[in-house]
Amino acid sequence: MAEMNPEEPGEAESERPRLLLVEDDEEICLLLEEYLADQGYSVKSVHNGLAAIRKLERERWSVVLLDIMMPGLSGLEVLERLRRTDETPVILLTALGEESDRVTGLDRGADDYVVKPFSPRELLARIESLLRRSGQRRSVRPNRIECRPLSLDCDRHELTLEGRKIDHTEQEFDTLLMLVRNLGRVVSRDDMTRVLLGRNPRPFDRAIDLRMSRLRQKIDPYGDCIRSVRGIGYEFVPPVLEQSDEGSSS
Repeated sequence: MAEMNPEEPGEAESERPRLLLVEDDEEICLLLEEYLADQGYSVKSVHNGLAAIRKLERERWSVVLLDIMMPGLSGLEVLERLRRTDETPVILLTALGEESDRVTGLDRGADDYVVKPFSPRELLARIESLLRRSGQRRSVRPNRIECRPLSLDCDRHELTLEGRKIDHTEQEFDTLLMLVRNLGRVVSRDDMTRVLLGRNPRPFDRAIDLRMSRLRQKIDPYGDCIRSVRGIGYEFVPPVLEQSDEGSSS
């Protein structure tokens, strides 16, 4: 049976930098929450401007990730209200054609922006850079995830299989981590494309499938743990490991 240990012992939620994600796409919120949690952040999501205002009035945040285009109260209006009383760092999430809005946002006090579709690794770099500039503590990442026979060291981005190190790329590590973090749930190919590749899905795009094929080869003989769900995506199903002789009885 797989053993999951996603966080360092004693790591308190209150010790993590707190991110408020304001984005009306709930699926993207879920995926970014999982990715940023893996990097040592506490993330809360809201899906409209009014909910964001309430959160900002009642709680303190390390960084606000603020989508510009939202129904009702826009991100720029949220930013304008926030800057009347608060200097919390803000990163705008903007679409490619919103250059004038980006300029307006920076004029109104935003600290940085990323353009959609963006790489989560780029967003992480912007967050950590902003924390350093504002004098806040950067993220403390969870140390290790055990999902026997695999072990993922999130500090060093090292992958071991039955105790031996496996050569891999950073992108392959992020992919496997995403699957392991979603045990018991199928991750859609489209969501993996957005989060891992930083782009919108394209017809007949095989990039994720090729990456899965390489991962299966690298974790052989456990490649079958990465299972394809036709028409949807992928899931990670840990192997049922045999119990030791000492732990079994006849």
